[in-house]
Amino acid sequence: MSHRPASSAFYLAPWTAAFLAFLLAEIFPAGAEREGEWAFLASALILGLPHGALDLWWPRVEWPQLRGARAYLAFLASYLLVMGVMALVWRLHVPTAFGGFILLTAWHWGSGDLWPWPQSGGPAIAWSLAKGLLVMGAPLAFHPDEVQAFFASLNGASFEASQWKRLGAGLVILAAVAQVAGAVLVYPRPWFAGTLEWVGLLLLAWRLPAFGFIAVYFGWFHALRHLLRVQALSGWTMRALLRRSGIVALLLVLATAGFWWGARGTKIDLSTSLAVYFMGLSVLTLPHALLIAVWDRRSWLGAGLDLSPK
Repeated sequence: MSHRPASSAFYLAPWTAAFLAFLLAEIFPAGAEREGEWAFLASALILGLPHGALDLWWPRVEWPQLRGARAYLAFLASYLLVMGVMALVWRLHVPTAFGGFILLTAWHWGSGDLWPWPQSGGPAIAWSLAKGLLVMGAPLAFHPDEVQAFFASLNGASFEASQWKRLGAGLVILAAVAQVAGAVLVYPRPWFAGTLEWVGLLLLAWRLPAFGFIAVYFGWFHALRHLLRVQALSGWTMRALLRRSGIVALLLVLATAGFWWGARGTKIDLSTSLAVYFMGLSVLTLPHALLIAVWDRRSWLGAGLDLSPK
């Protein structure tokens, strides 16, 4: 069985979504920022949370020792415990939780979205930093006012927009250095596709609002590619994969519909909804990212899937 992703799914689907988002932002610039925020909320129902919910299934395929009932229950209890730790950090100190989530997501998205490019040794580290720091840093650099307003809704206060801009610019510069380093380390092996996508994402972050860019990347790049990795790992057909993730997606849609039905006629504060969703997402992300880090480390050491180009 080939573990290489189909190019139509790996490249065409994410970049089609990105192009459509770019067109909408250019055609309707006046409402782009607010629509980007709604897109960020909707990203959970499209591919975002369903891709993480597959953590309930795929570890039992990768690690046979989890197939026993007692071991699996211990795994679920550990997963919930880590979620609880992240929730406690949010409760105790918002800036620490926010900064930790940004760094965690930068590494998780960077390292998790490497394939089908080389993912071992120096190139893996360099390109993980390049992708993750770009995706997290570019919205800060290009849209500091939007980030400032959002952080203030979380914490009650925020850095100045100029400070967010300098922080984001620094992260993007580090990402560019890492991208070049990764290309140098793998040369003359394939490096062009990854670098081209890095430049495309930089331009996309420039033209889309901060939350619109994060929504497109989260749903159509990171989550979709994770689904493809799980499919390659498990040997499931795409129908079986969608059936498993679709159960979660359906439950989320029904829960959201129930929420909107119950809240009809009331004024819903979008900034509050964003803050609640963001914190909830970070609580779910910590155990998910740690689980994927264990899997990726096995892959880099030669014990996992070979997903590099053949």
